[in-house]
Amino acid sequence: MVATGNEQLEDRLAAGRPQLGDALEQLRRRTVARVVGRRPQMIGRMRLVRVLGAGSFGTVYEAHDERLDRRVAVKVVETRGAEHHARALREAQLLAAMSHPNVVSVFAVGVTDDPPPRPYLVMELIEGQSLRQWFAQPRTWREVVAVFVQAGRGLAAAHARGVLHRDLKPENIMLAADGRVRLVDFGLARGLDDTAPSFEEPTLGSGGTVELTPVGAVMGTPAYMAPEAFGAPSTPWSDQYSLAVALYEGLWGRRPYDADSTDALHDQQLHHAVQLPAERRGVPGWLARVVLRALRREPTARFADVDAFVAALARHDARRWWPAAAVAASAVVLGGAMLTPARAPACRSADDHWSSITTQRVPDQVAHAVVAYERAWRQVEHELCAADELDAARRRCLDERRLDVEQLVSIVAEDDAWQPGDGDPLRRVAQPRACQLAAGADADRLATELGRSERIDRELARLRAYDGMTMVAQGLELSRTLLVDPEVTRRPELLAEVSFARGRMLEVASEQDEAAAAFEQAFLLAQRERLDRIAARSASELVRVSVARGALDDARRWAAHAEATLARAGERDEVDMVLTEGLASIAESEGDFDRAATLLRGAIDAVVAREGEDTWMRTGALNHLGVVLYRAGRYAEAEPVLRRAIELFELHGGMGSPARASGLDNLGATLSELGRYDEALVLHREALAIREATQAADHLDIGFSHGNIALALSRLGRPQEALAAIERAHAVFVLRLGGQHPLVAQLLGQRAEVELQLGDRTQAAAADYERAAAIYDANGARFADAAAELRARLAAMRPQAEPAVGGA
Repeated sequence: MVATGNEQLEDRLAAGRPQLGDALEQLRRRTVARVVGRRPQMIGRMRLVRVLGAGSFGTVYEAHDERLDRRVAVKVVETRGAEHHARALREAQLLAAMSHPNVVSVFAVGVTDDPPPRPYLVMELIEGQSLRQWFAQPRTWREVVAVFVQAGRGLAAAHARGVLHRDLKPENIMLAADGRVRLVDFGLARGLDDTAPSFEEPTLGSGGTVELTPVGAVMGTPAYMAPEAFGAPSTPWSDQYSLAVALYEGLWGRRPYDADSTDALHDQQLHHAVQLPAERRGVPGWLARVVLRALRREPTARFADVDAFVAALARHDARRWWPAAAVAASAVVLGGAMLTPARAPACRSADDHWSSITTQRVPDQVAHAVVAYERAWRQVEHELCAADELDAARRRCLDERRLDVEQLVSIVAEDDAWQPGDGDPLRRVAQPRACQLAAGADADRLATELGRSERIDRELARLRAYDGMTMVAQGLELSRTLLVDPEVTRRPELLAEVSFARGRMLEVASEQDEAAAAFEQAFLLAQRERLDRIAARSASELVRVSVARGALDDARRWAAHAEATLARAGERDEVDMVLTEGLASIAESEGDFDRAATLLRGAIDAVVAREGEDTWMRTGALNHLGVVLYRAGRYAEAEPVLRRAIELFELHGGMGSPARASGLDNLGATLSELGRYDEALVLHREALAIREATQAADHLDIGFSHGNIALALSRLGRPQEALAAIERAHAVFVLRLGGQHPLVAQLLGQRAEVELQLGDRTQAAAADYERAAAIYDANGARFADAAAELRARLAAMRPQAEPAVGGA
């Protein structure tokens, strides 16, 4: 047989070749494949047609399935040794078990007959282009997001089956001619339980462009790798990060970091947060925030999983008109109301008002929540009209509820203030059913509000919406404006309402002194105007604020005021819960943990009986109960209570809410006491990431997170890191609470323990113990035991801290 030209060339390449190692043998095969196109004729029943590409560790062929008469792609994997061969085959089998429209289909897996045997995959042949090619033409942000939503769904499906991709980049995301996106080249994929490190690993990549100068062999393409994937096992969060890098590139035409080597890239990732480019290309703010969150340095600060990332990206698709079924449901209720003859003037139609609300573009979850609220609102209105009981005060109550919904929807539509996963957006809007009660004092309050302008009504509703959505900066700004508004300043009931809302937001912002002043002003104005409900709410909040400020006598005084005004107001619900939490805080501060727990359990049982197991009104009390059990040393009891509180925080406020961060921090502290320090540290760091993303840098809660992180680190035997965390907590506490607060003393005692761990800082530890004991002394008799304990520790270490004088 006469050799063809290609065969002769291959023979010449191989002639005289000494026995080479596996690496050079693989290089020879790729060179032959690229230069002469030489290939085996058949692999299994697949007749190979042509080489589509040859990467670092494999070759992809177009092939024809002889039995099923279809075109396919065949990837032959070059392996290095028996262990790698077995792992590559196992990974191929994982992929073959997957079936998802956004993941390339793997039809079969096998091993070649030619020596040495190599794994191969038979896959669907995609007619289309990679995202790298697709990016070459200008694309709108909506087009880019639509593609990445599909890619993300494919990635989430892979994670659900226990498969990581590990090399996500534009070259490995294919866009078919029919518009369907597929993830390809899962050659790097492996099970989630495979903890092999990322360095020194072979890659089965597609041979995409090497865009950085590599330093050592790393798993994946460095330009798209998460910081933690350099030299450590990859995780689903690492894949999420890689997808976000590619998305960033698709939106803004460049990657997040400008680096010319792997070392330079990794250094930037570790020391510099991702910034948005100066040229935004029309990308909306909500989308930029989503991308930046997925690119955060700490994995736990990203989205909880790729499903959550995709949900946040898909929100622009959800901004559509309200569902037709919802409009129809509203029409049915309206039809029933219209059949009622000769209604009183107060039974006027509210169609125009609700229509202006339900024609705004908002995400589906918000739309459905509003439609459900509207249905309940119309039912109450219809019942009151039918009974001829819709007087001016009740009408005022219903109008106020509707305005609250209107302003909340307006904020969501205009300001992108709500994201999928944020929970029920109307959870803090009072239910319309309460308008049927018409308690005397509340009716008097509503009657005093008649005649005020529609503008002020809307501004107050917007202020309540900011409060309910924890939009503190916007709420404080609006409250400042309203406090000097001429209409507000001449009407005490308006001043009381604005002051109360401002106090709530100042409390969230950790401005306890200013919050106390605002609540006190609201209480005094409400008392003067006999507005018992506002007075009761203000006094109840003052109980909590006073405890936080360490003023227990003030807390007891405000508790008495709250009880008296609540008795007159009649309606208790949320106000009663706030007061009960305040009373529990007083008992807790006095060391009476049993009484505190009893108060909280009673309040929780009452609200569950009234509202159901999943009501948001029990979340804070559950979290507080967990803290009380923790402080009582009942850690095993505290853990399930805190876990349930976190579940409810997620249900009602989403994964990124400050309330959830509080629950995570408290659970972490509990796990530390149970000796589970690694778990505790993860929770504390997630809490800190949430707080840094949602609160001011000097917020008191951020100080708590740093203090808890320090405790976990010290118990893990990492005193140097612990000391750095304590310093950050100390700066926040002193700024927010002053240098004489008991919490500062507690932190100084903690710092002394860490300094003793370090071994060479006994003098500093002694000084911290002395300073902490002095602060406890200055705070009264209830801290006498704490001061005595610190002095006992100080006495025990004196021989170390003070060298003996004299001697031989």
